[in-house]
Amino acid sequence: MNIVRIIVYVLLATMALPCFSNDRFIGTLEELIAQNKKQNMSHYDMELKLIDFDLDGDLDVAVTILCGESNCVSLYVNVNGLYHEKFSQFGYLTSYNDYKSDLNTKQIRVTSHCCGESPFDSYTTIGFENDSHYLISDYVLYDARDYYQGDLSNVQFSPTEFLSESYQVEVTFDQYNARFSSDLRSHTAYFTCEEDKNTNIVAKIKSGAIIDVIAEYKGDDREERTWLYVEIPQQAMYDSYECSNPIYSDFENKKLRAWVSDRNVKKI
Repeated sequence: MNIVRIIVYVLLATMALPCFSNDRFIGTLEELIAQNKKQNMSHYDMELKLIDFDLDGDLDVAVTILCGESNCVSLYVNVNGLYHEKFSQFGYLTSYNDYKSDLNTKQIRVTSHCCGESPFDSYTTIGFENDSHYLISDYVLYDARDYYQGDLSNVQFSPTEFLSESYQVEVTFDQYNARFSSDLRSHTAYFTCEEDKNTNIVAKIKSGAIIDVIAEYKGDDREERTWLYVEIPQQAMYDSYECSNPIYSDFENKKLRAWVSDRNVKKI
């Protein structure tokens, strides 16, 4: 079975277009180009990349155009010579890589920074197969490279490996801390909860929330706790002046990836 994964990175604060556009456009390559030029009348910069997303032998199209203060990326699948728009979102193509794997996977990376600042980037993974597409993952992540002021090499921001199978836990303590790194140390970072306290806390989780554990890490603190790398749904987090919800209500299907201690959760 041939499956291609298209990985799209965009800044959450910039997303105003839907991830999936549900064949909003269907037409020839010439009509596709004309349509994008019409939508971009004040600018004529447009980049087209011809890529076989679903490995069916015909070339699909990734289009990047200027879009307000940022760029927009749209992905079109070639179905019998007509191009169907499957994905459209703020961002711009930053790299395209081929690499060998069991799935013969290709990656497209898109990133964006527009309309103010946010400490979170958004990551959307889309699969393509036989002219169709589906969502694989959709999450936001603290942007440590831009907003962390310390030595990045000494902090565990992301796991080195993921669990072969995820599992779920229930949070048993209200306003439980979700952190951008797996430790209790002091950190100098922007846009965290209680920023003046030099914390790595980026969200507060509600008691009773069900979250997915996708990796584990044995911490180096005195209590030798185990840190869980989790995906937290939007509705499981509080939204307050001191600690705003990282996920806007318009994107309730997204999840936050962050670290929590295993001390106040129970496995389901």
